[in-house]
Amino acid sequence: MSNEQAQELFSSLKKMGMKLEFELNELIKKQLNKEELLLSASSNSAVIASMISQCRNMVELLSIPLNFPTKNDVARVAKLAIQVEEKVDQLDEQMMALSSTLADIKSSVEMLGAGGLTEKPDSPAMDLPKSGQNPQLKAPSSKPESVNDSGTAASRKKPEDSPAEKRRKARSRALSILLDNIQKNAEIQSGLPLKGSKSNGR
Repeated sequence: MSNEQAQELFSSLKKMGMKLEFELNELIKKQLNKEELLLSASSNSAVIASMISQCRNMVELLSIPLNFPTKNDVARVAKLAIQVEEKVDQLDEQMMALSSTLADIKSSVEMLGAGGLTEKPDSPAMDLPKSGQNPQLKAPSSKPESVNDSGTAASRKKPEDSPAEKRRKARSRALSILLDNIQKNAEIQSGLPLKGSKSNGR
């Protein structure tokens, strides 16, 4: 068989297939355009829909004594899970903000405590000349030199051992410990890893 005969056979088969396809499409359209077919399909669909609704109701009724989840139960659980995830995200953001705020407050308190410890009140004893200096610059005093030296040492120790200074240090230390505990509780509740504990000044 030559090439020309094969091409003629292929073209004739193609024409016959296209003609058959067209006739089948026309036949399907004529059958579907009948009113009786549409009425029967609509009536059957109504029956099928009623059967599906009855079956669904029966499943809902059986789910109570048999204790198995239904479609509505699964939908409610999924909705609750989404709401819980959203609330957990909000709580996580709030805990992170609270943790950063507590860290800022703690650093501010530590800075204030460090600044208070370095400050020393002025004492008139600091203006007194030391031994070996010109005695003309010393202030006149009726007490002996040993008494003046002991009074100078006592006046130098007095600002560090004063009750007000001790109370202020104790308040600063207690506030720092309280902030440490609050920050640890916040990190535990938010599920964050605990940071290295700093010295509380005990």
